[in-house]
Amino acid sequence: MIRRATTPTHSFVLDIDPSLISKILITYSQNNSEVLSKREDEITLDENVAKVKFSQEDTNLFEAGVGIEIQVRVLTTGGDALASDIFKKSCRQVLNDEVLA
Repeated sequence: MIRRATTPTHSFVLDIDPSLISKILITYSQNNSEVLSKREDEITLDENVAKVKFSQEDTNLFEAGVGIEIQVRVLTTGGDALASDIFKKSCRQVLNDEVLA
């Protein structure tokens, strides 16, 4: 789940040894259109778990009440391109989506 104007962290358990990953991409879409993608420099690999932290600005890109689809893709050091199943999550609203600073 994503709630607009918040800073959640999403975690994905990988079925591959992280030392074999040369590139990783986590894509979020709504209505069959890409909303946001996170790459290596925005993803933390902790053992076999990929973690991505959102900013308030990131979560405000999503439309409340519309389903979100998420997919993890990796490129291995051996050149194999792998993709996860597509995960489905929801986006919830907040009463005021101002970015708090």
